[in-house]
Amino acid sequence: MYSNKGYLTMTLPLSSHELLLGKIFAGIIWIIISFVILFLGFGLIALMFSIMENSVLEQLSFLLEALSQLVSTVYFYEGILAIIIFIISFITVGFTVLTIIQTKFTRKHKAIWAIVAYVALIVINNILRYAFVKIIAIFGLYNTIGNILQITGPILPTALISLIQSTILYFVSIYVLDNMLEM
Repeated sequence: MYSNKGYLTMTLPLSSHELLLGKIFAGIIWIIISFVILFLGFGLIALMFSIMENSVLEQLSFLLEALSQLVSTVYFYEGILAIIIFIISFITVGFTVLTIIQTKFTRKHKAIWAIVAYVALIVINNILRYAFVKIIAIFGLYNTIGNILQITGPILPTALISLIQSTILYFVSIYVLDNMLEM
């Protein structure tokens, strides 16, 4: 997005929001495809080992039964939602770092500045995440938030923090793209 070829991307008749949302959506699709291929590969390896033991049908029926029980729980859908939120969070951190290093403040040593920006974002994120979880625990808000969103489970506070983080970093990236980008 920020290379010489990426310069053409910035000349498209699209807003910064549309460009960044398109990149985030493409990133989500590629990561999901990668996970599917990874799990298929692990499945093939497991199938090869079960063929060696002559118990393919037993293993397959056990796997399908366990999968059907897992899909019928609320935690499965909460987990899928949380994974998608974490993927979005990962992508927005990456785009924010890449956007920040394309400003006039980091003309030299962009790789070093990228590492510094990434570490700073992760440290700030972890401090805010810890503070948020402590506030929820102190005031006993976890059950209240869970009841409001009708989601129960241990993943909710972390996914909520990641969603807030992604939103903030998205708008930081848009601001830098619109006002401070130097190509």
